[in-house]
Amino acid sequence: MAVARVKGGFLKQQSTLLEGLIVILDLLVVSASFLISHKFIVGTYSPSLEFLFIIQVTVVVTYLVFRESGIYRSARGHSLAAEIGKLALAWLLVIVLIGMVAFLTKTGEIISRRWFGLSSIIALGGLASFRLVLRQFLNSLRKRGLNWRSVLVVGTGKHAINTIETLEQNPWTGMKIAGIVSKDNFEDSETLLGHSVVASLESIHSYIERQRELDEPIDQVWVALPLKEEASIHMIIDTLRDSSADVCVVPDLLGAQLLHGAIDEIGGIPLISLSNVRITSAGEAVKRLFDFSVASIGLVAVSPLLIIIAVLIKFESVGPVFFKQRRYGVDGREIVVWKFRSMNTTEDGKDVIQATSEDKRVTRIGRYLRRTSLDELPQLFNVVGGSMSLVGPRPHAVAHNEEYRKKISGYMMRHKIKPGITGWAQVNGWRGETDTLEKMEKRVEFDLEYMKNWSPWFDIKILALTLVRGFKNNNAY
Repeated sequence: MAVARVKGGFLKQQSTLLEGLIVILDLLVVSASFLISHKFIVGTYSPSLEFLFIIQVTVVVTYLVFRESGIYRSARGHSLAAEIGKLALAWLLVIVLIGMVAFLTKTGEIISRRWFGLSSIIALGGLASFRLVLRQFLNSLRKRGLNWRSVLVVGTGKHAINTIETLEQNPWTGMKIAGIVSKDNFEDSETLLGHSVVASLESIHSYIERQRELDEPIDQVWVALPLKEEASIHMIIDTLRDSSADVCVVPDLLGAQLLHGAIDEIGGIPLISLSNVRITSAGEAVKRLFDFSVASIGLVAVSPLLIIIAVLIKFESVGPVFFKQRRYGVDGREIVVWKFRSMNTTEDGKDVIQATSEDKRVTRIGRYLRRTSLDELPQLFNVVGGSMSLVGPRPHAVAHNEEYRKKISGYMMRHKIKPGITGWAQVNGWRGETDTLEKMEKRVEFDLEYMKNWSPWFDIKILALTLVRGFKNNNAY
């Protein structure tokens, strides 16, 4: 079978120029958005000095935040949704920083909040639309056979097959398989999943050089061999050390139960994290700011309800209003979680018995509080204090953690982020008593799914579902 001709990424040679153009267009979009909003709100395209100051600072901060957030790194290999999500997160950080600048310079007392809010929305829409148009442009080029990156896949086993199938299912990556490299000798007509086997390990260097001379260079070599083939992997790296192609190793980790992996370097030692969480440092800052703001406002809003509940608890039974229990927080460190007391007992030892139907320990007001989840309201104090988040895996009693970590694989991974008042598992029905191992397994499954796919919008979606579906919990006793 003839090897398909793949024209290289002609934009690759002009990547610096392209990045510069994208930066300029981004900043123009931001500036234009603020001017358009000014025309709509104030009635003129000529802003005052205070307004102009905010526009100039926003342009500078946008450039710095976008560059540090990796917005201008190549988006090849990332979906449009992932790119827009990353963009929105970076823009949200820009807005927060500009708000701080406006507060510190007292400019916020002069400029219109309506203008700034509308400008922010228009700018985000413009930035996202620009990337959509850019994607469409690149896709149109690829349909003409341009701007593809050619890949040689090394390996013919299961791992290589999984790699090829995954790449073919995601054509938006702009990567195209130019051929297969067999670990051993091969026949001229040998193929794998419709792709020709074009070289062996011994002839891979000469093949790449031949393709370069034919002006059909190989951009990347993907080594898709099992990790046990360490000798072969080292041989490929040594053989292609002076090659024009980039050599990448595809880790043989497809079957492992992992969170998001990440590549790091410490003291010159490359490390691949197998259980990294998707939340970046910028994301953590945004999530913390959102948690603190919403929880603070929430505490003020529900303060009359808190007082009423506290009075009812004291009126019905003897004991404290609040129930404090040790639970695991981020990184498995113990935290103290606050709740309204709903029982006649306050268990926090080695053996914590979950409440069941008709449990005599539960008070009358406590039963109502548990069914409506109002007993969780004091955890807003935990959120303000920073030991919990509004959204995240629900924290379990220390005794239950120690029990289930021995029974459920990956259970402790859920402690890599802060626990939440509500979570993805809870809005999907996995709340209340976990009287079977299967119920806890489903809860952990949804918790890990949340961690893999976290974004600010995912948090907002979960909070909205919590409100829409109500706080009533028929599984809570």
